[in-house]
Amino acid sequence: MADSELDRALALLEEDDIRRGFEPYFKAIYTLFSTGLLAVSAALGFHAVVTLKQVWSAVAAPEDFAAPFQATILFTLALAVFDLSKTIFEEEVLLRKDIRRHSTTRRTLTRFIAAILIAVSIEGLMLVFKFALDAPQNLWLAVLLLVAAALLLVALGVYVYLGGQAEVLLSQHRDQRHDAG
Repeated sequence: MADSELDRALALLEEDDIRRGFEPYFKAIYTLFSTGLLAVSAALGFHAVVTLKQVWSAVAAPEDFAAPFQATILFTLALAVFDLSKTIFEEEVLLRKDIRRHSTTRRTLTRFIAAILIAVSIEGLMLVFKFALDAPQNLWLAVLLLVAAALLLVALGVYVYLGGQAEVLLSQHRDQRHDAG
């Protein structure tokens, strides 16, 4: 004898059918936005290359660090936007996901936050160098950005750890119910 809630099971099946019907449209929209982000990334990369030309131009003064920093910032931003575009495309278009699994959501969110974290950390490092050379009185702003990145990393670590623990507990609970049934 098994205890099941037939109404709830049927509702879940119907929801899956409805969701599956919309899935091609969702994938098309994710593809469109991912392609848009890819175009933005390419434009940022192009502007970074143009800015980089100023570094080697004869008119640029050797003590002027603005162009290299601007190029680095643009390349970093282009890379972060590209990684975000790639993550969205992989997670939402290419992969078959079970939206009810916590690990799927945790993986997607972890990849997204990690891409942002890398970009923010590189920007913070660039600001440290820029402010150290040009405006030491503003160095605290760069340090504040790096502290925020460190706190985001700690928060991400806690999220991943707690999410993993919750998934283990859910798995154990399912196994106990399966063994009892």
